[in-house]
Amino acid sequence: MNNKMPRTPFSTPLSGSARETEIRLRNIFSGPKKRPPALFLALMFSVCIFCGNLVSCQVKEAKGPEAEVWVDYSSTGEMPWDKSIELQLEEYPGVTFRWTPYGITAEDETGETALIGGMPVWNVFLCDLNGDGRRELCATVYFGSGITDSHIEVYDYDAKQWYILWDRMEYDYALSLEDGQLQVSQWEYQGGPPCQGEPFSVGRLALSSDDSQERDGTWFIAQAAEFPWSDEPDETEQPAPPESVVPPTVDPDPAARAAYVKTLEDLLYRSILPDGTDYWSGSMEDNTFDVADVDGDGREELVFLTRPNIYAGYRGWVLDYDQSAGSVRVQFDGFPSLTFYSNGALAEDDSHAQGVWADDVWPHSLYRYLPESDSYELAGHVSAWEKAVSDINVGNLPPFPTEKDTSGMGILYYIHPVSSYEYLNTVDSRVNMAVDQSVYLEWLEPILGNAQPLELEYLPLTEENINRLK
Repeated sequence: MNNKMPRTPFSTPLSGSARETEIRLRNIFSGPKKRPPALFLALMFSVCIFCGNLVSCQVKEAKGPEAEVWVDYSSTGEMPWDKSIELQLEEYPGVTFRWTPYGITAEDETGETALIGGMPVWNVFLCDLNGDGRRELCATVYFGSGITDSHIEVYDYDAKQWYILWDRMEYDYALSLEDGQLQVSQWEYQGGPPCQGEPFSVGRLALSSDDSQERDGTWFIAQAAEFPWSDEPDETEQPAPPESVVPPTVDPDPAARAAYVKTLEDLLYRSILPDGTDYWSGSMEDNTFDVADVDGDGREELVFLTRPNIYAGYRGWVLDYDQSAGSVRVQFDGFPSLTFYSNGALAEDDSHAQGVWADDVWPHSLYRYLPESDSYELAGHVSAWEKAVSDINVGNLPPFPTEKDTSGMGILYYIHPVSSYEYLNTVDSRVNMAVDQSVYLEWLEPILGNAQPLELEYLPLTEENINRLK
């Protein structure tokens, strides 16, 4: 469904080249002017929902090792999204550490390795938490698009060990420097912007691998997790998706173009959506559109993606001109992450992926195009379970049922007539309803066949861009 991004198990496939890219984040570790890779989001959702034991608060002395700031934008709340900052540390000769808003990497003669990733990484402190004489990288990380949390990630470069202090949707955590020492602040999760108001509790940071003597005071313990990024090739990597193609060229219908212009102007000037309801507040330029023959019927449709300030108000529209009625009708209405295919099929990504045990397959619905009624018909909803996700979450997720993976691809699929979430509410249901990749491909064949995704050119909703249709 998506273009292949650089593989990290803590990534989420959100959109491919055929989709409108403004609501998706790519290339998380590739530096300034790029966005996190699509693979980052799905697995992090899996970890955060099922890993309640990643956080613990223990009683120790409230004095820890000295720390110093490397990067800190949390105090201002202003993030320089195009900036990159490099650092060399004497304890790691020949290594260049690099911060961008989307992550921290380390580069040496062997190449560049991802250490920490976020959306964004607000601050980074250097502190020898385990007393080995080498400082760890300690960061406050935001994660999520619609539901955002704040947590703490630590990377011990000497041991190549990653640690996390995370209790998503229960508590938020942030680091600060107080009297030369790292301070952890804890807030109860409020469902809004993280870390607002007075913290629920404060204390010091320690690692779960540190067995130093017990002391009085409040300490928050970051738990060790299996190192999630591998330099080894992925033998179960899925085949690359087909290349995108431009939509077929058709002659514009002046009446349809005029109706589409009126629809766009209704939103731009009068805040009226295609269904006649009022638009949520937000910048009009965050809404985008394109006019193309996306269903292969030989006529142009208006694809219209709206993104107000409220995530719940995000909507994607496919609008068609009804020649007999002389007006625009809604052909499709859903979440504004849409992929159109050369055979008329349509894929709609889910808005969220909590509880999904996969990083290469974002849950989505597939629709067939029905030429006889000029409409879309739901073919099914798809989600997946990947062995790699279970393997790095031992104790948090059940073992991957290899006996069902007869193709040996390390992935199982769920295919349901509607959203899979209502079916997959127990571990037994996840095991029993999972099917091998061969079953999924057999189901997919009559829907997509050899169809290629269409590459649309979305434009911001402005008067100038609307006038291009006149």
